[in-house]
Amino acid sequence: MKKFIKTVGLTESQIQEIRLGYLGASEIGVILGLNPFRTPHNIWREKRRDPNYQRFQGNEFTKWGTRLEDSIGKGFATDYFCTIKKDNKIRVHENGFLSCSLDRLITRQKGIERPGLGILEIKNISQYAYDKFRKTETEIPLHYYAQHQQQFLITGYKWGYFVMLVGGNKLEVKEMIPDITFMKALQNYAEEYWNTHIIQGQEPPLTAPDIQNPQETQLKEGEYINFDDMETFQLYQNYQDINSEIKEREKVRDSYKEKLIEKIGTFKQLTFQKHPLMEWGEYRIFDSKSFQKDHPEDYAAYKQNIIRKLTFKKYIYEEKP
Repeated sequence: MKKFIKTVGLTESQIQEIRLGYLGASEIGVILGLNPFRTPHNIWREKRRDPNYQRFQGNEFTKWGTRLEDSIGKGFATDYFCTIKKDNKIRVHENGFLSCSLDRLITRQKGIERPGLGILEIKNISQYAYDKFRKTETEIPLHYYAQHQQQFLITGYKWGYFVMLVGGNKLEVKEMIPDITFMKALQNYAEEYWNTHIIQGQEPPLTAPDIQNPQETQLKEGEYINFDDMETFQLYQNYQDINSEIKEREKVRDSYKEKLIEKIGTFKQLTFQKHPLMEWGEYRIFDSKSFQKDHPEDYAAYKQNIIRKLTFKKYIYEEKP
């Protein structure tokens, strides 16, 4: 049986505590492996209430996204002749563990006959994030698509809109309808994840982002060194800034290289006024695959050598109030 938990009068911490007991619509894309920012292992540690896990507390993007949500919703309603209202509740599916919170309900749309209430999902994203996902996906990011489909699954509603304010000055609008096949697959996968990892407590496998995150690999005392001074962070920031500039320059360099390769083609050498500029060379390489096949014991012995490799993590410093 579906149920509602009213959130009017509750603090944000109280609402977050309630959400720990359910798999929310914004989390379904995570366990499906569609979210680029979080992993199934993150969700497992949150729901299992790991005392050593630091839950995401939001940042400038989420803070201003929340603050602008009302304005974006009103702007959409004006442009698309809709009447909207806040929902102010956590909705729970009849299976007892899937939940969703709707940004807004659409009660009517002028001039269009609609089958009951609709769902309005509101996002505020940067131009950079928008350009990045549009290179690989069409219309909306897949983890947002999964979020909207879970909302349809729980509410039973038949229509809605997904709106994104892009870069603070462009509203992208996508009309949404239930995807029955996707919803069934979503529900089956969610049930397996919930029963296996949350109820039974089995740890999900670590993914690449987990391994790169010290919080997931749980480094012990003596395995890391911490600095709180801004001088150390500034060194790191300077490195990252220069590294970003180098990467952009490398893209330009590689584009020039590709054009030159087109010019040299299959010729051995490219010249300018009879002066050599570039040429193809032949080099011997070590065939590690054949060596592994012909000499497996020797390959295994040398493969066990461990080298230290320095990698830099991405981190954005936010000054505390």
